Amino acid sequence: MNPDDMRGLFNEALAGADPVPASSTDDIVTAGRRRVLRRRAAIGTGAVAGLAALAAAVAIPMGLAGGAAPIDTAGPGTREEEAEAPDVNTCEAPADQSDEQLAIAAIYDQALETAMTAIGASLGGYCGEGEPEYGGFSFDAEAGGYRYEAFAIFSDSGEHAILRVEVLEPNENPGAERMEGLAGCGGADVECTWDEPEDTEPLLLVEETRTVVVDAEENPEGDQVPVQAALLELDDRVIVHVELEEALRTGTLSTTPQQLADIARAIPVGQEASETEEDGIESYTLPDDAALAEALVDGIAEQFPGATVPPATEVEFAGQEQTEAYEEGYRYGNDNTRIAYADATVNEQQVRFFLQVTPLESPGDGGASQGPAEHYANCDYFECDYSQLNDSTGLVHRTSVDVRPGPTSIEHRAADGWVVGVGAESLGTTEPPSIGFEALDKIVNAIR
Repeated sequence: MNPDDMRGLFNEALAGADPVPASSTDDIVTAGRRRVLRRRAAIGTGAVAGLAALAAAVAIPMGLAGGAAPIDTAGPGTREEEAEAPDVNTCEAPADQSDEQLAIAAIYDQALETAMTAIGASLGGYCGEGEPEYGGFSFDAEAGGYRYEAFAIFSDSGEHAILRVEVLEPNENPGAERMEGLAGCGGADVECTWDEPEDTEPLLLVEETRTVVVDAEENPEGDQVPVQAALLELDDRVIVHVELEEALRTGTLSTTPQQLADIARAIPVGQEASETEEDGIESYTLPDDAALAEALVDGIAEQFPGATVPPATEVEFAGQEQTEAYEEGYRYGNDNTRIAYADATVNEQQVRFFLQVTPLESPGDGGASQGPAEHYANCDYFECDYSQLNDSTGLVHRTSVDVRPGPTSIEHRAADGWVVGVGAESLGTTEPPSIGFEALDKIVNAIR
């Protein structure tokens, strides 16, 4: 089967399904072992034959039926699993989710999808049978936090992976011990590395080779599957656990644990939601100027190690008159856009980064679409490339050629009620800076 046929069958199998959360792993930390419960794919009847052919060709683990955990025969890092035929099912929200939990889950969903899109992945889900599955993050009281599981497809490399995310509340176990237990550190073929840079949260990076047996009769030794993970302990002892397991059994996974650490940081844990007076729906609270300035400076420093950046306290938003006079004859500050600047030295280049923030007139009305997104990005003046990140978020890559040349990444966040963008231009020269959209996307995504 050629790669195009594989991709077609995989996409057909995923069509119409929604993500589900991964099983909790924290309940077996004290035993020093980790098991991840696999679930059947929920697909339409027309795709069953295609998925069966794909599973036979590339050994995708479609998982065990609800209830039984996979067998660990050699400790953490080794899995033996048997696939079962997928059943038709639908994803339904758990009945026990409170309004607050649903609101938090929605925020996490959006942040995760945006962060995964920034590294070139699209998400597709599957549902299990016999359990209250949910197409997105959901709170699991037994696990002690929020869980998520989905397929991730990387269009550029053609790689397919299983993405699992957990946001776990503190418990009686020390953070380091808990994280190492979740990661299976100390097991066969599991390499764990602590990364504790000064003034940041403890971070555990994991690279693992996992043995997965899909068909015990035809391939009893199973396949060696690369797995990567990042575990982040926040100031309040909450742990964010992000894991990618390669799904097509090719033995390659071109992402890095550090990228998964960026995904973990992008999930806005602890973000407060406020209640609107009109309908009692919990809504997003916009960050204040100090938080925006700090996010901009931190984002530049993270994406460009070694860069010289100003302290956040020196980053101030210009007034409306100044933004409107950004360039003679060009009204930059329409729609009450405000701009803040941070001058930095990146790879010996003098670069001016700018953060632009625009409140939407009707926050939460409808979803994101190309027209409004390009309007708020001022695409009448620039070259623009639009992409839809999810139902409520659009991304514009804006390139200035004649007026202060350089790139700008702009997210139109319809549900949250604002537009936020980060751009870069050179200082002292008319040439554009050597700054790419990928780095700007990550900075924008981290501004919440």
